[in-house]
Amino acid sequence: MVKRVRIVLVGTGRMGAIRAKIMYANPKIDLCGVCDVNVDSAKELASTYSAQAFDNLTEAFEHFGSNGNGGIDAIVVCTPTFTHDGVIREAAEHGVHIFTEKPVDETSDQIVSLFEFCEKHKAKLCCGFQRRFDATYKAVSDSVRGGDIGQPLSASIFFADHPCPPIEFLLTGGDIFMDLSVSRI
Repeated sequence: MVKRVRIVLVGTGRMGAIRAKIMYANPKIDLCGVCDVNVDSAKELASTYSAQAFDNLTEAFEHFGSNGNGGIDAIVVCTPTFTHDGVIREAAEHGVHIFTEKPVDETSDQIVSLFEFCEKHKAKLCCGFQRRFDATYKAVSDSVRGGDIGQPLSASIFFADHPCPPIEFLLTGGDIFMDLSVSRI
């Protein structure tokens, strides 16, 4: 029998709930823990998926242990961007791999620093940006790079983000432009 990857979800907002459902449905994943500073929210989501609830990642590591000793193999970060640095560094210090929602952090210097920190601690860091794998986006990119079409001056893109982000996120959750758009570093 293949070992299931033990993952702790950090953040129980809209994206955390979406990621929890996806992980729970995957037979290769053991969603063993859910962390959120709002412990009631963590308990509610954790109970839905038969996981343990914690109000911080440190408690999850104390409970399960870290990578290499049968503990947590990876975390999925679904918290506001300004919190990513601390969560990513803590996981990397435990040798635990990290998948984080975009953006990894708020500036290119901070992003580079986090990737270097993770590399130093032998923890893999992956940024969840599903559009980079979208066949339509790739075809347009290849056409521009290959000279099949000229350099675009603008693009009109529609996203049907469902469920819709709550107004609290839009007002306080971060810079919606930074969180949802793409730029080259």
